[in-house]
Amino acid sequence: MGNALARSGWHRRRAEKLNWRYAALPRLSVMKTFKDLKAELLQNPEFRAEYERLRPEFELAKTIIAARAAQGLTQAELAARMNTSQA
Repeated sequence: MGNALARSGWHRRRAEKLNWRYAALPRLSVMKTFKDLKAELLQNPEFRAEYERLRPEFELAKTIIAARAAQGLTQAELAARMNTSQA
């Protein structure tokens, strides 16, 4: 889809409409994928240490989101059941 947008010139027309310079926009065809960016960032020891430190928190969030979705609950419904606000 990204390549189709790049070929369509959508981002150039949008930039012109907003009076931006086209050259200032990122080129869709050369952007890194999330997977590539993550791999690159994880090569940095400080980044990797922080990533690993936060892993349990994100795993918990991922588990809660999956359970909520499996039950067909909205975020607001889950928050109400937990007697808290939707964050």
